[in-house]
Formats: sequence, C-alpha cells, structure tokens
Amino acid sequence: MILQPIHFAAAFLLASFAFSGSVLAELPIQIADIKRDKPVDFASEIYPLLKQNCLACHHAKESEGGLNLESHEQMLKGGDTGPAAVAKDVGASLILARASGSEEPLMPPEDNTVGAKPLTPEQLGLLKLWIEQGAVGGEVKSAEPIAWQPIPESVRTIYALAVSPDNRLVACGRGNRVAIYDLPSGQEVGRLIDPSIESTSGPAAADVDMIQSIAFSPDGNRIATGGYRTVRLWKKTISSATDPSAPIAAAAGLIAIKADNTQVAFVNAIDDIEIWDVAGKKRLHTLTGHADAISGLDWASESDRLVSCDRGGKIILWQPSDGKLIAQIDAGASLSRMALAHDGNLIAAIDFERKVRLWRGTDKLEPAELEATKPIADATALTLTGKPAPMAVIASESAGVMLVGLADGKLVRKVDHGSPVDALAISHDGTQLATGGRDGKTRLWKTENGEATGTLEGDPDTQILLAMANRDVNRQKAAVTRLEARTGELEKSLTTENEAVKKVAEERDKSKEKVAEEEKKFTEAVAKVTATEGNIAKTNTDMKTAETKATEAKNKIAEQENLKKTVAEQVAQAKAARDKVAEMLAAEEKKYQEAVAKMTAVEAELSKAKTEEQAATKAITDAKTQLDTLTKQLEADKKASAAADEAKKKSDADLAKREQALAAASQAQARAAAAVPAHKAIVEAEKRRSSLIEQRLVSIQKRIADPANSVTAVAFDSAGKRIATSHLAGSVRTYDAATGNPLAAFDDQIGAGTLQGVAFLGEQVCHFGANRPTSVWSLSATWRLERTIGAPDDSPISDRVTALDFRRDGLSIAVGSGPPSRFGDIKVFAVDSGQMVRDFGEVHSDTVLGLRFSPDGRSLASSSADKTIRLLNLTDGSVIRSLEGHTHHVLSLAWQDDLQTIASASADQNVKVWNVETGQQRRTIGGFSKEITAIAFLQQSAQVITACADGQLRLHDTTNGKAIRTFNASGDFLFALAVSDDGKTLVAGGQNGILRAWTVADGKQIYEVK
Repeated sequence: MILQPIHFAAAFLLASFAFSGSVLAELPIQIADIKRDKPVDFASEIYPLLKQNCLACHHAKESEGGLNLESHEQMLKGGDTGPAAVAKDVGASLILARASGSEEPLMPPEDNTVGAKPLTPEQLGLLKLWIEQGAVGGEVKSAEPIAWQPIPESVRTIYALAVSPDNRLVACGRGNRVAIYDLPSGQEVGRLIDPSIESTSGPAAADVDMIQSIAFSPDGNRIATGGYRTVRLWKKTISSATDPSAPIAAAAGLIAIKADNTQVAFVNAIDDIEIWDVAGKKRLHTLTGHADAISGLDWASESDRLVSCDRGGKIILWQPSDGKLIAQIDAGASLSRMALAHDGNLIAAIDFERKVRLWRGTDKLEPAELEATKPIADATALTLTGKPAPMAVIASESAGVMLVGLADGKLVRKVDHGSPVDALAISHDGTQLATGGRDGKTRLWKTENGEATGTLEGDPDTQILLAMANRDVNRQKAAVTRLEARTGELEKSLTTENEAVKKVAEERDKSKEKVAEEEKKFTEAVAKVTATEGNIAKTNTDMKTAETKATEAKNKIAEQENLKKTVAEQVAQAKAARDKVAEMLAAEEKKYQEAVAKMTAVEAELSKAKTEEQAATKAITDAKTQLDTLTKQLEADKKASAAADEAKKKSDADLAKREQALAAASQAQARAAAAVPAHKAIVEAEKRRSSLIEQRLVSIQKRIADPANSVTAVAFDSAGKRIATSHLAGSVRTYDAATGNPLAAFDDQIGAGTLQGVAFLGEQVCHFGANRPTSVWSLSATWRLERTIGAPDDSPISDRVTALDFRRDGLSIAVGSGPPSRFGDIKVFAVDSGQMVRDFGEVHSDTVLGLRFSPDGRSLASSSADKTIRLLNLTDGSVIRSLEGHTHHVLSLAWQDDLQTIASASADQNVKVWNVETGQQRRTIGGFSKEITAIAFLQQSAQVITACADGQLRLHDTTNGKAIRTFNASGDFLFALAVSDDGKTLVAGGQNGILRAWTVADGKQIYEVK
C-alpha cells in the first residue's frame, strides 16, 4: 500500500473542489454486463469498493441513514430504508439502485467533501453479479503493513513551521524532511534525520510521511514532529568536540590563539608551550624555558609575538613563527592576568599584590609605567588594545574599569559596570569592550566613547525561564487585578440585590394590602348579590302566592258565575211556577225570597271575588315590577361582584408576581451573597498562585545573580559576532554580541580551576585553566531522535498528526489527529516516557486541525474541520465549552497571553475573536479573499498575524478589527506561519516551498530560502 502524501489542511481547504469533474451527463449510470464463472469475492472485490467510496459516511461512528457498511452482516442488515443488499434480488438491493442512480439520490453524492466518486459501469456490474450470485460474505483481512515509499525531494510544500523560544532557530518541514535554519540569517544549521528511515532517492528524512505539524518545547531543547500515527521527539545535543588527534587534546593549562585562528599555543602537562597548526593538526614548535607553573599566556594580534609568565615571576617573549626566545626578564613577583599589546611592544600583568606591572621592548624588556595605573593596588583584570588607539584597559575593585592611553599614560575614560569586574576582553577590531563582573553580567561598551551597548546575562534555558516567569507574573497580576475588580463588582451587585429585595418586598406588602382590600370589596359584593337574590326569591314567592290567590279568586268567580246561572234558572223557574200556580204562590214566594237572598249572597261573594282578583292582579303587577327592579339590581350586583372578583384576581396575580419577584430577588441575593465569599476564595487562591509565581521569578533572578555565576573570563570570536564567558562554578556560555541573546551553555564537568580562560577556535569554544585539561565544545548543536510515540501499524494515535503543542512546562505534549469526516481525537503524552497521560477521546466529529495549550497550561483549545472549537479541562478531561460560529473548517487558533481571548482562523475567510470565559464572539474580522490557514498572536499584545491562501500575511488589532500591516508572499498558497517570541521576526511558508522571513515592525522581507 502506498499512501499518497497530502496535507489535511490543504485537503480540507480544497475539499469542495475534490469532485471537480462536472455533473454526470446522464442517470442512471449504465451497469456493465459481466460474465464469468468465478464467484465474486466480497473481501477482495466488493469491500474495497465500499471502503474507497462509501465508508466515509457509512460507518459505526457516522452511519448516515442508519446504514453501516463496515461489514457484510451490517450491509445485509441495512439502514432506515431497508437492507442494502438482498441475496439474488437485484431489484430489492438498495445499494445498487443508489449507486447507479436508478433511485435518487445518487450515492456517493457529487457534492461530497471526502473525494468519493460514483462507481463505474464495471464496478456496478461487479456489484450486481455479486448480488445475483447470492451476496455471499467473506472474511475481510486486516490491513497489510504500509509499504512506505520515498517522497521525492521535489515535494517541497511547507505545511508546518516553528520558531524556537530563544528566537534563534526556525524548524521548517518540507515533504517528509525538516531543516533547521538560523532565524536571523536564514542559513541552514541542521536537519532532523531518523537513521532508521532508508531512502533510495532524495536526502535522508525525518519521517516516512509528510510532516504536517512541528513544535518546539518551551525550553527550546526539543522539537516534536508529527507524521502518520506517530510523533517524533528530537533533542538538542551539544557534544564535546575534543578529538584525540586535535591539537587542543594535549592542552593542560593556558591557551592563546593566533588572531586568524590558524595556530594555537597551549601549555602541556609539563608546562612546556606547544604551538600547533590548527588545520593540519601538526605541532610546529615546543617552547621550553619555564621552571614554574605558567600563569599567563597571550598572543599579539598584529605581530609575530607570544608572551608567557610563570608563578616564579619569569616573563618570556617568544617569536612563535620559529619558536625563538626573543627576550626574558624576572619580574621579581608572581604574575597573572598577562596581556601583550597588539604590536608586541608592551607587556602588562597583575602581580600578587594586585598591582599593574608593565614592560616595554621588542628585543629587550624594560620595566615601564603608566601614570594613571600607579595608584592601583587592587587590580582584578587587564587587557591591551591598539584600536581605536593604543590603550590599556584595567579593572580595579576601587576604581572600576579604566581605559588608559599607552602613549601618555593618562586616563581616557572610565566605565561603570555596577559591580567588581574580574574579566575583560576587546574585540579584534577594537570597537567593543566586554566587562565581566561578579554580578554574573557581562556588559558591552563602545571603546571610542564608553557608551553601553548591551548586557549579557544568564544562559538560554534560564533566560527562557526568566521570560516565561516575567510573563507569568504579569499575567497573574493582571488576572488578580481583574478578579479584585470583580470582587468590587460582586459586592456592589450584592448591595444592589439587597436593595432590590427590599424594594420588591415593599411592593409585595403593598400588593398584599391591596389584595385584602379587594377581598373585602368582593365579599361585600357577594353578600349584596346574595341579599338581592333573597329578595328576588321572596318576591317570586309572594308573586306565586298572589298568583295562587288570583287563581283561586278566578275559580271562585267562575264557580259563582256558574252558581248565578243556576240560581237564575231557578229564579226563572220559580217565577214561572208562581205564575202558574197561584196557590203555590206563598210557598214559592218563600223559595223565591230564598233564591233572591241566595242570589244576593252569590253576587256579594262574586263582588268580593272580583275585588280579591283585582287585588291579586295588582299584587302580581307589583311583584313583577319589584322583580324587574330586583333583577336589574341583581345584574348590577353581579357585575359589581364580577368586577370585584376580577380586581381580586388581578390583585392575586400581582401578588403572585410580587412573590415570584421577591423569590427571584431573594435567590439572586443569595447567589450574590454566596458569590462574594466564593469569589474571594478564588481571589485568595490566585493571590497565593501569584505569590508562588513571583517566588519562582525571584528564584530565577537569584539563580542568575548567584555568586557562582561570577564572570571569570570573557572572549570575542574573530568576527566580533559572538562572545564567550566562563563563570566561577566552571560553566561556559556563548552570546550573540549584536542582540545580547544567550546562544548556548556548557557545563564543564572538570569544574573551575584556579585561573580560568575561554576562547573561540573556529566553530568551537574552549574552556581552559591552569593545571587542568581543556574542554572543547562545538558551537553547532545537533538534533538526535530521542523517541517515537506510536507507529504507523500500531499506535494510540488514530491518523496523521495534524496538530501538536507542548505544555508550558515541557513535560507533556498534546497531539491532535483523526480520520477525515469520521472523528477528531486529542491525546496528551508524557515527553520523557512517551506514555499517554490523558485521552480526551473523540471530542470532534472531524479531524483536529489546531491545538494550543492555554498560556498557563491549565486548559487546552482545539479546532477542527467540523467548524467548531473546543475548550478542554486538562485536569479531568472534560469539555468546558464549545465555540461555534464558523461556517467552514477552523484551520488554526491562538491564545492571547491574557487567558481571556482566543482567535481562530477558518476556511470561511474570517477570523473570529472569542471571550474564553463566556464563549461569546467578541469580533469577526473579514476582508480575506481566500482561506485563512494559520494565526498567531504577536507577543503579549492583542495583535494577530494571519496567513492566507491568497499569498498575504496580515497584522490586525483584535480590539477593533483594524488592519495594521500586510506582508507579501508573492501569491504563494500559504499554509504555515510562526512569530519569534520577541515579536520581531515573522516566518511563513506554503505551496511553493519557499521559507520567507520579514521584520514585523516595518513589513520588510529579510530573506527567502528555497
């Protein structure tokens, strides 16, 4: 298997163009008619088709439509719409229908982002034949070991860059190779080479796969590179350069080097002086003449003269070209710290009384004096120079550092180092003076006017620790200040909440009173309605009684009317009978009188009944009138009652709202009350942390100022570009003379001697002393492979390593990976052991593309092709929050040093600035014409630098979104950028493989490295 190298960021950026072959001309795709007797094998013929074109979207982690095609069983089981394949039933096999386009939608779809392509007619025919033959399964063999093949040197795209914390180096990945460049000059100074990788074409490589991520450790002593399922850790090694066959190997005492670095003189084990040719490794002369231990040795810079002295006080002037002894003199005192003038005509030394002694002469040595040096009785160091004028530079504990003219012996000037000086050196061109003090500092001065030009202090590791500690202190102070301000806000908030509770309680009490009033009104209204209803009931009863009486009266009237009729008939009959029967007149008269009387009584009763009827009718009318009045009164009372009820309900509702408001205010008050002590506890914890950080800073400062760091010797290289210092405890350091930055530190296992010296010999630095072997180190560091985490065939890392970051203490490294379109996972490994110490799991649904520890190392931020950013808690592995808002892959992210802000760069052509505490967007910066591939904050500022696919790098202010400066990369499709820790230099690279560097301050390009 050959893996085609492709950078994930580039793949994701170009994913939308992956299926650029235009829309299929016609659907469905024709299915080829394949004829063969041999059964179609699922494992070797069908599964590879599925793996290549279907599994990206139909696997266990992401089974679109419920369909998983990772196994034969899952395929037959099918998804939401049924089985994908049905044995011997082509028509019922959905996989063929969708793959051919006979049933929409076509699978894989044309707009997919994983590069899957529709099956060809022949592939469809093979799938159809397999189904017709019974869709038989088979064992899918595990993947064979990857057969890696050399990546040609022509593959030069730069996908990853990193700048060392000391601002000296830039690591640049091209293909599977990594080159190390000197950041200021762009000169290549090293390569990362894995000796286990065999390459039949091109140079030796750092990996078998494309390098897609690079990171320097915080101390700059390690580089991590990411490959396929592996992380390689490379360690900087500065080894002893002493070669047994080299001239310096025999040195056992002081050393002097000729100005042009072609010859070296040194004291051997029996106090002879040997002169060697450096390039030819040949001894030229052996100088004998000292009977005591040699305590001084110096080579004139512009003449054929060498001087030596011993503890007995003998001084010898030599001609090193032929080894001839020119002159000698007995000083009469033990001497040390000897110096020879540039022309060889003046010798200076310090005697045991710490006085300055001088001798002049070319063939004969005569004592001499300089007026300005006569009072000195506590000299600690001296040197001589001929430029810009012949001068002696003398360090004295009481008088400081004096520059004395050799012609007139007068004081030219003084320089104030700030502490006693025990070491002096002047550059070969005479323009710079270096003073090494007991304060551990080396200060640089212009010899022409005594102007201070720089201070050299500490070693690279200590300076990095010091810079980190200063940043930590400043950041923590700002954090404590913010927290303390927040304390005031919380206390103010608590006061506000207390006032709010009081006000809401007052409103609630008023509402209670109103509810009581409305309750009383409602009760009275209800009572009035009840009374009215009672009156109506009584009136109804009276009316019914009147109606009953009226009915009874009517009935009685009807009865009397009937009776009247009957009686009338009887009267008529009686009258008729009277008329007929006279004789019966009397009898009938009686009956008549009775009938008339009865009639009179009936009429009286009738009249009475009519009167009663009229009274009843009137009572009914009166009752109806009263009933109407009472009914209207009842309606009014009911309305009043309903109004009172509504008012009561409103009062109840208002009271309920007031009660809720009071409860909410009380809860807010409780939260505010609880927040104050909780926040104060946080403030106290952060103050304690601040104290610890400040103690660490003080500890580092004390380490730098430790008396063991007292400078005992100092030397310039021949070009005046580098300075070497030795220190009381025996360590040696080198510095950049122009910037003052530490370059390297060497721990001399031999330790300090009674008299120490340091010197450059070409690209080596020598540390020597009286009666001790010489230590020599190469000035060029090498990088060796320390360990490899994971392996292509067996690794805890899921896929290509697309993001790396060291934690601030350098003890662990975070690794981001993940197969495209499936998931993105993050793991943290211990640097010293390679063991996994935290597994965040599949925190993203697509490949992780950016990964950065917070400046304090307590949390981790990741960005992914799934368009999201995750903030992760390193302590428990939990997701603190997700930042969502980008509409395309989030290709890079960066933390601002304040811990409050993250900036992210996306393929959606936008930079977003986020509030870490709330997860809210602070700002979106647009105006980019293409994908933004990388982003970094500039030092501890709020300014960010971005790299864009349009070949431009841009500097923006995140506080207002304004563009500050543009850096032109000549249209290169940029993938990577890095900014030096001092904020001065920007480097970037991309598709064309050119490493470019600019000065940040003015945007000027420094160099291009192809």
